[in-house]
Amino acid sequence: MVIARMISPKDAATALLIVLLTATAARPQTPFARQPLQKDHPAIGAWRIELPQLNCFEQMDFRPDGTRSVISGKEIAQAEFAISRKPDARGFYSWSDRIVSVNGQPDCVGSLTKAGTVSHGFMVFNEDKNSFFLCPDADGKSCIGPYVKIAGTDS
Repeated sequence: MVIARMISPKDAATALLIVLLTATAARPQTPFARQPLQKDHPAIGAWRIELPQLNCFEQMDFRPDGTRSVISGKEIAQAEFAISRKPDARGFYSWSDRIVSVNGQPDCVGSLTKAGTVSHGFMVFNEDKNSFFLCPDADGKSCIGPYVKIAGTDS
């Protein structure tokens, strides 16, 4: 398994912006369809990353039906997603999502997300499955995290 490179807190804002911009950058379009997850998938639950240098946090709640909510700064959004059922040989889960609705407020880095935005990236979990890194590519080089699981949110 590849261990994602951790970044220093002072670089977290820049890294978050790079990951978000790279994840939403123009890539070859593939058909997107919401994909429910099996009940034991490690992504299910609520996850949070603290960004103290921005006086901000981001929290995502992945539901088994293939929907998620996200709070990032003042932004509140709903999305539908598809996450691979199993990781690749290096431990990365492929992830795509589409923003369904958003309140039009800025996220932690000041960006405004539009409904219909499609993002692609990869998730890599720690061994205990209680935290993950979000990466634009499956190489572990430009990841943001850890997103830490909020206790009691497995279903």
